Amino acid sequence: MRLKRLLASSGSSSTGSVAAVTAATAPPPQASTQSGTSSWVLDSGASFHMSSDSSVLSSLRPLDSPVNVLTADGTPLPVASRGLLSTPSFSVPSVSHVPRLTMNLFSAAQLTDSGCRVILDTDSCSIQDRRTKALVGAGPRCRESEGLWEVDWLCVPSAATTSPISHALAASSSASFQQWHHRLGHICGSRLSSLVRQGLLGSVSGDVSLDCNGCRLGKQTQLPYPTSESVSQRPFDLVHSDVWGPAPFDSKGGHRYYILFIDDFSRYTWLYFMKSRSEVLSIYKRFAAMVHTQFSTPIRTFRADSAAEFISKLLRGFLAEQGTLAQFSCPGAHAQNGVDERKHRHLLETARALMIAASLPPHFWAEAVSASTYLINIQPSTALQGGIPMGCLTGRSPNYSALPMFGCVCYVLLASRERTKLTAQSVECVFLGYSDEHKGYRCWDPVGRRLRISRDVTFDESRSYYPRPSTSSFPVDDLSFLLLPDIPCYVPPHVFPPPPAPLLPSPSPPTPSTPSSSSNSPPSSPVRRPLSPFPLHYTRRLRSEDVSPDAPSTSGAHLLSRLPRFITSVLGLAHRLIATLLIGTVSLLLLNPLPIGLP
Repeated sequence: MRLKRLLASSGSSSTGSVAAVTAATAPPPQASTQSGTSSWVLDSGASFHMSSDSSVLSSLRPLDSPVNVLTADGTPLPVASRGLLSTPSFSVPSVSHVPRLTMNLFSAAQLTDSGCRVILDTDSCSIQDRRTKALVGAGPRCRESEGLWEVDWLCVPSAATTSPISHALAASSSASFQQWHHRLGHICGSRLSSLVRQGLLGSVSGDVSLDCNGCRLGKQTQLPYPTSESVSQRPFDLVHSDVWGPAPFDSKGGHRYYILFIDDFSRYTWLYFMKSRSEVLSIYKRFAAMVHTQFSTPIRTFRADSAAEFISKLLRGFLAEQGTLAQFSCPGAHAQNGVDERKHRHLLETARALMIAASLPPHFWAEAVSASTYLINIQPSTALQGGIPMGCLTGRSPNYSALPMFGCVCYVLLASRERTKLTAQSVECVFLGYSDEHKGYRCWDPVGRRLRISRDVTFDESRSYYPRPSTSSFPVDDLSFLLLPDIPCYVPPHVFPPPPAPLLPSPSPPTPSTPSSSSNSPPSSPVRRPLSPFPLHYTRRLRSEDVSPDAPSTSGAHLLSRLPRFITSVLGLAHRLIATLLIGTVSLLLLNPLPIGLP
């Protein structure tokens, strides 16, 4: 035992055991030199209680016959006398005085013979009265002294009436460990044991272990997730999937959702936009067919959350037909689908950064997310220890030479039917990303209000098409563009100075002019119309440069603006008609009164 080795190394310690124990080289714990302040150690190998300090013992009496204590190395230590240990913290009968002993020991065997129960825990010890179930002693386990259990206070039942502390404990009302647990607001067991050891709660009876149903129901927390160490050995051994949405407003293509498919082996990501969640089954069939055709392998395991679109009978039946194992996370356990959740965060963070830097209107969110997916697939991944998803899946290195800045100004060559020999050969557009079905770029034409896909594009990365707001005027808020409300927001005209804009013709209706004024005025030239600044909130208000001045306005915003005036006109006309009918009826009754009398 550790205590025996400590005593044997000191050369003058005792355990009351004659068993041979090999001496250890560890130094013994330093005992206090002051009377009555030495620590008391609970020893399971000591035959009886013993101390070297006679000042803490009272009613000393000599022994009837000589008794020696044998240490672990066989050194005999004589027992001088035996008395009662009575201090403010201890009340223990029959304690032997051994002058040459360097440690104060409580014998676990003598305590059990006195009707006590000794409980040794990982961080504390406690002594309990076997008859009354009351706690009569306790103490911590000191790690610095090789894990020995030290007793802070002890009141053996047979000597309780002779100790001052015992009177205080007897005077207070006895309560069980469970009762104090409820009184103190369901305190945890370790803190309650600390109060009991300090003697602040008086006599505490009952078992020190807690079995509280209220704590189980009221303090239940989410269990920690183990670190996943599973690694796919080949592509499409495991495919993660998740749906994001709905967005607060439609994208340019009318979509409000998107679904991800992530290969666990290469972490390559496929993105599909949807108008509703009901499209999940058809999109997954297209994805599975693409994987089988392009990579000549089936999807072996499909992992998703427990959303209704994934656990539907149709999708699970299709997975069973394809021989694909389905794995679904528990409801609310988002960490079980952590690959998709982290990918959502990465995509949306990148998309927000692209839109903020380019000052794009929020309805281009789908274009930003699509461009983010393309760029992330050609970036090094920490999950692959620096590997690139595209390279891990296809074995080819990505080409970084054709990566323009997202949202910059670009010039797209017009088709031959859209230009003549005397007109502009290209149109100024906004670069919005890359096409999956073409070897070209996706560019938005604000004037024609159409998306142009072309390879004949030149870029001006020095400026963005949309003006950037001045950071000195107001702070740029976090662009939570997927959470912006669908309400217009008025921005004062003085906040943004008129930025440069594309050259657009500014036709005006003919006005009468005098010869003198017409001769002095310069010829009309194209003027730059300032574009609307980047909105703080999403608005469906049309930009003036995007609407042709010659075309009649039939947009929903104009119809809504005219609707109140139309309703007011109809109500006024109805009011005048009803008033006219009433006046005519009254006039007829006054001019031609009905005859009253007998028939």
